[in-house]
Amino acid sequence: MTLDHPIFTRWPAQYADRLQLFSAPTPNGVKVGIMLEETGLAYEPHRVDIMANESHDPAFLALNPSSSQDLISSGRNESE
Repeated sequence: MTLDHPIFTRWPAQYADRLQLFSAPTPNGVKVGIMLEETGLAYEPHRVDIMANESHDPAFLALNPSSSQDLISSGRNESE
């Protein structure tokens, strides 16, 4: 996946060199952010509003077909 993926139209990346975290402010979603903070990895958070059904947005489902709330992407082609 690259930054031209539709998910970045819906949730634009301001810092393309960082991991992109798509998450809801739920206990499990917060755990992912805590892990990234504890490991010192640079990341950019994107809030996914599950009450507005954003986890079922076609761009989100293209990367996360199970529509679980948390998704981490490097924003780069994963074959690189």
